[in-house]
Amino acid sequence: MSQNTNTDLMCTVVSIVPYPIRETKPGLIPNLYEIEASNGIDPHVLHVAHAQHYVYIDDTRPQLLVRDSPDEVAKSIVYDYKSSQLAREDGIEPGIFWVIGKHSVEEIKKNFSKELADARISQQRWLLALCKIADDDWQRYQKHTVISDTQRTAARILKLRADEHPWMAIEQSVEADRCPNCSIPLGKGQAVCHNCRAVIDATKAKSISFA
Repeated sequence: MSQNTNTDLMCTVVSIVPYPIRETKPGLIPNLYEIEASNGIDPHVLHVAHAQHYVYIDDTRPQLLVRDSPDEVAKSIVYDYKSSQLAREDGIEPGIFWVIGKHSVEEIKKNFSKELADARISQQRWLLALCKIADDDWQRYQKHTVISDTQRTAARILKLRADEHPWMAIEQSVEADRCPNCSIPLGKGQAVCHNCRAVIDATKAKSISFA
C-alpha cells in the first residue's frame, strides 16, 4: 500500500481472519487494536486514526510527543499480526490487509473486491498449511497437546474429516498449561513453546544443549 503522512486522514484494516485479532503496541497511544473473528467470508473492519508516542530526549527537557500517521499504524497492525502466525509466508497468510481512508464493510466489498479475493486465496492456503503441520506433528508425536486450537479451527473451516485427521478431536483428559504468549497448549515440563518459541522455564531452557 502507498504511504500517506497526513495524520488527519484515516485508514481501514480489513480482516476475514476466522480468529479474533488483538494487537498490542507498547508505547503507542492508543496501544490496543482489536478485530472480531470473521466467518471467513464477510470482512470485519477497524478504522485507524493517528496515534502518538513519547520520545525521551534527556533529563533537562520534557519528552517529545510524536504523532504516528494512520497508515503507519495500520501497516504495523497487519504486518505484526501476519508475522506472528505459524506457517505464514508470502502468498500463504491470514486474510488481513489495510487501505487508505475510512470505509464501511459494504464499501470494502464494492470497492476492494480484488483485495478481498486475494486475501481469501492466501488465507485458504494458510489454513491448509496449518493443517499440514498438524498432520506432520501428529504423525511424529501422537499427542493432542502439540496441536493448537487454531489448527483445529482451521480443519473445521476446511471441512476436513476427523477420521482422516485424528488430531481434530480434543482429548478431554488432557489438562495442559498454555503458553502465556500464544495460548497454545503445552506439554508437561515444556521449557520452550514449540509454536512461538517463547521461553516457559528459563532455568530449564538454559540447561538444554543442542547438537
